[in-house]
Amino acid sequence: MKISDFSRYGLGIGAGIAMLAGCGGSQVPMGPVSGKDAAVMRQALLTDQPTGTHHFRAFYTFESGTDGANPRAGLVALNGTLYGTTGIGGGYCGSTGCGTIFSVSTSGQEKVLYSFKGGNADGFLPSAALVAVNGVLYGTTTYGGTGCQHYGGGGCGTVFSVTTVGAEKILHLFTAGADGGEPSANLVAVGGLLYGTTELGGCGQCNGCNDGQLFPGCGTVFSVSASGKEKVLYSFMGGTDGIVPIAGLVVVKGVFYGATINGGAYGYGTVFSATASGQEKVLYSFKGGTDGDRPWGGMIYLNGNLYGTTVSGGTGCGSGPGCGTVYSISTSGKEKVLYRFKGASDGAGPAASLIAVKGVLYGSTQFGGTYPCDGGTVFSITTSGQEKMLRRLNCGTDGAFPWALIDLNGVLYGTSFGGVTDNLYGTVFRLLP
Repeated sequence: MKISDFSRYGLGIGAGIAMLAGCGGSQVPMGPVSGKDAAVMRQALLTDQPTGTHHFRAFYTFESGTDGANPRAGLVALNGTLYGTTGIGGGYCGSTGCGTIFSVSTSGQEKVLYSFKGGNADGFLPSAALVAVNGVLYGTTTYGGTGCQHYGGGGCGTVFSVTTVGAEKILHLFTAGADGGEPSANLVAVGGLLYGTTELGGCGQCNGCNDGQLFPGCGTVFSVSASGKEKVLYSFMGGTDGIVPIAGLVVVKGVFYGATINGGAYGYGTVFSATASGQEKVLYSFKGGTDGDRPWGGMIYLNGNLYGTTVSGGTGCGSGPGCGTVYSISTSGKEKVLYRFKGASDGAGPAASLIAVKGVLYGSTQFGGTYPCDGGTVFSITTSGQEKMLRRLNCGTDGAFPWALIDLNGVLYGTSFGGVTDNLYGTVFRLLP
């Protein structure tokens, strides 16, 4: 299963992952906001649209122009400003655009820091959240670059850096050969290196290391230095160890944990661990039924357990494959389903990672909710499995199809991919939990 399987919903490729909770390592924390400013932000939210006891507002709406369009990833906060990416838009690649890096203030002032140019020397389609290290932002694009000819020669992706004033630099151009290809997940910074995953490439048994072949390789775990030196830590073999590690990594006591959406003992995806020296171990293979199917988003670590989501599986959605789950798993591989989504009433397809705020988990579903549009939901869930829907996106002023959330001074911020009525190009929103 490729990400393009979701293209019938207009979402395209990539699931952005905000790993601000539980990343560990040397990731720089968000910049402080004064107590006075935080109080002002919270007071402003009390004038936003109430939804039960919560308040929601889409405070920036993309216009499908040079400002960017269709954000596919969560945000990162640095010194009180939010930074993110849009999958398309910007000033290059014709009318569609190759995507942007943007900043937006909590009052809604948006600025494009960089517009991707595509082609052999630059990226195209940034699908993951940024990570901040020492005041510099790092990220990936799923396409762009050289040495990869499938998908019409669009390139197999890049790793890049960008400053907060928009100076961009390509650190690595993937070939979909031994080095991997098509990174769609965020990076995590540990010990002076960046670590991530690629959906394709590597020297596994999915067409081996044949550069430029259609869907080559089963995916990789890699590291890259700030100077651009890339190293593959593990190449997935395409069997019980998993295929297509689309999710971002989380680091716990020096060990990386991630997920693949295919492969494993039953073919429905895995949770795995990997060391910096390349030792990989499958902790759990999903069975595709009530336990979940296809873990899309990254995991977080909280109080001794990992928490994540699967986009399908469970028991909801009638006779179909299920609307998705929230699960916990120990670092030794003991899995437990905390919640199974039902679809219309509470959401479906949780594709983004969770965050934790004061011991409570928060996340989003790409679809589901209720009339009129199945535009997705924002929800909370306790570690004991008590779920609460906080917002059904209305596909209009709210946007639709929300991605990962972040917490900034007790307020949740996120992005939506688009809508189906008067807002087609996405939003940045906030919610008071």
